[in-house]
Amino acid sequence: MDSESCTNVLNLLSSLGAIDKELWDKKKIVWSQNFVDGIADVYKKRYAETPRKPSFRTENLVSDTENTQSKVKESKVKDKEILSGKKNPTPPPYKKIIDYLNKKTGKQFRSTSKASKRLIQARYAEGFKEQEFIQVIDNQVAAWKAEKKMVAYLRPQTLFGSKFESYLNNSPNNRMSRPNSKYDHLVVNMMEDEDGN
Repeated sequence: MDSESCTNVLNLLSSLGAIDKELWDKKKIVWSQNFVDGIADVYKKRYAETPRKPSFRTENLVSDTENTQSKVKESKVKDKEILSGKKNPTPPPYKKIIDYLNKKTGKQFRSTSKASKRLIQARYAEGFKEQEFIQVIDNQVAAWKAEKKMVAYLRPQTLFGSKFESYLNNSPNNRMSRPNSKYDHLVVNMMEDEDGN
């Protein structure tokens, strides 16, 4: 797309109110408050602040706060440091979490396992805390302990992986009992697909 076409599209977006008309008309700055509002939840999990609308009333075209791009870059660096274990003043309580899992399941997972530590660290980096790990363990033990096929999935790889938040919100009191359900094999197959087995 050539620059004239881009300008025409941006002029149209401005006239429709999709981008800030005043910023576009006076300084050719593209700003969409709807977009920023839509990503606000993402920024709650980051170290960076939500982007702020630039002010064109000052002589300086750059806002008086730090550039959003540099904030995002800094946030990514901090995320990498957290995931790599650097500069984390309070590491997650790996041992307490794994010991609790072992106690509830009767299994013997090691709290020193790199795979388990990586999963716990990743959830901590997302803002989850020890009590939420305990809740996930309690929820899934209550849900799966009685189902012979599901007991095998009471492990760090499954519990602390990508479905952590859904397990956290899984209330065992609201589950309906479904002994020998004709759909059990589908659930097991889905779990195996998730784990790469």
